[in-house]
Amino acid sequence: MTVYLDHLRMTARLLALCGEGKEGKVHRTSVAGVVVKLFAGGAKGKLDKLEQMTQNPLPPGRFAWPLGLVRDGPGGQAIGFAMAEVRGTSLHDLCHAVGGTALGMGFDRLARLSVAADLADVVDTAHQAGVVLGDISDKNFLVPTDPAGRVVRPGRIVGIDCDSYQTQGRDPATGRPCVFPCGLGTPGFVPPELLTGGLWTTLRTPAHDRFAMTTLLFMLLKGDDPFAAKDPAGNWVPDRDDLTRTGRFPYAPLAPLLPGVVPRDSGLPWVRLPRPIQDLFVRCFRDGHRTPDARPTAAEWRDALRRWLAAEKARLPGPLSALVKFIRGRLSRRALGQALDAAAGRFGRLDLGAALAWLRSGNRRWWVGGGLATALLVSFGLAWNPDLPSPLPGVGQVEPDQWTGPYPGPAGEADERSRQRADEARERARREQAARVKAAQAEADSRWAGAPGVFREALKERLEERP
Repeated sequence: MTVYLDHLRMTARLLALCGEGKEGKVHRTSVAGVVVKLFAGGAKGKLDKLEQMTQNPLPPGRFAWPLGLVRDGPGGQAIGFAMAEVRGTSLHDLCHAVGGTALGMGFDRLARLSVAADLADVVDTAHQAGVVLGDISDKNFLVPTDPAGRVVRPGRIVGIDCDSYQTQGRDPATGRPCVFPCGLGTPGFVPPELLTGGLWTTLRTPAHDRFAMTTLLFMLLKGDDPFAAKDPAGNWVPDRDDLTRTGRFPYAPLAPLLPGVVPRDSGLPWVRLPRPIQDLFVRCFRDGHRTPDARPTAAEWRDALRRWLAAEKARLPGPLSALVKFIRGRLSRRALGQALDAAAGRFGRLDLGAALAWLRSGNRRWWVGGGLATALLVSFGLAWNPDLPSPLPGVGQVEPDQWTGPYPGPAGEADERSRQRADEARERARREQAARVKAAQAEADSRWAGAPGVFREALKERLEERP
């Protein structure tokens, strides 16, 4: 079958089916990088919306935005639209890769944080442009992956099924401003105020998006459903929508749960989430039940997740320590690669690309060689300039204590032993830094020890090029 692409003014052959959604099927075409979505029913009701969407595109690297209408022939009837092809893995597949948790397929802790922060950034980009996504779910976002299915660093998120978004435009009959609504929703991501059946009759707001986005972030970061609970026998309480409707977020409910019912708390334990992240979840699922506008914005989520990601990278072992642990079999190849990634980000003047490529090659002869070369480069960098500031955003602006401890409530008490270990580690780092600064100052002062006393300060200022 051939179709006519309006935006290219040419015909194209339909190739393999590459996806099927609620409103139609997506086919690859003979034009490289272009796919088309053909509507299952009539497209008449969406033509005006799609045509206006093509004239006001969002960033193409963030959204599979409509490029132009697709017709059954030149000047013929519109039967769908064209968009850029996006190859990747859906968040649904990543979140359920292993045991129902966000693991596997290269989707480790740092990858989850990176993807979650980028998801919030994508939603914020849409909201800043006056677009409400409406149908946010784990199947409507793709993460670029390599042929083996591993997440491609830095794991950028791309929004798909953009034709269902709620957008602003003009009524073609009157020319007046209007809104093209979104009538879709995915169970489990619908906010409580829309659970009574208002999907088709209610104009969406960013507050609705925030609920669905936070639900997806909970799945990404914790590996569980935010409203999943279990009874005293350990059985999963099936009516999670009832908890959503009544605002009973199991980790901090508006009203007490039924006797014996507790959060399921599978995946990453709730108590291991940083306190600011817990607060954002509570604001959305508990406080936002009464006041939807109280739900955290996408920008708030993005900034908080980037700070958490920066703090996690700062906790990685140094390159030399990581190499020693790797050689002794106490560190995985992935963790070694993360340590080298963090070193490359901190010491931007060092090119660690070759070492990272060796690590990914799977050739064990190069693992130690690449790691050793990288560790030596970073060690020399530290030796030449021990006082290099850390460019990790937010690490120097956020107190470590703000990122530890559970949310007070049914989840339990804080892990005091973890708090003590963190305090001891910070104190050791402070002492080591003070010793390095003192040694550097002593070395600098020793250079002027042999100068005559009367000329010492003048000579020192001249050589150090002080004003």
